[in-house]
Amino acid sequence: MDDATVKATAILDYDNPCVQEILLRLGAARPSAREFIRLAHGHLSDVMRPIYSIAETQPASETFRLNGGSCSQRMACLEALARGYGIATRVR
Repeated sequence: MDDATVKATAILDYDNPCVQEILLRLGAARPSAREFIRLAHGHLSDVMRPIYSIAETQPASETFRLNGGSCSQRMACLEALARGYGIATRVR
């Protein structure tokens, strides 16, 4: 995908095998975009610990590996999952 709104980045690294595994699991039933985001948010809420961190450029795959992160790190995980599923997110 060449569109910057769905491209993997250094932080939104949905091409990482760890993130791909979660994408496959959450997307197995081919949910709509809205349902996928709901499932991804629920997954993150269920499994990730909120922690204090100032590593704002930490890749989503590392946050998944650590199973916890700051608000912005966990939001990056949601955004990485969205992009990996083909849902465009904002580019600044």
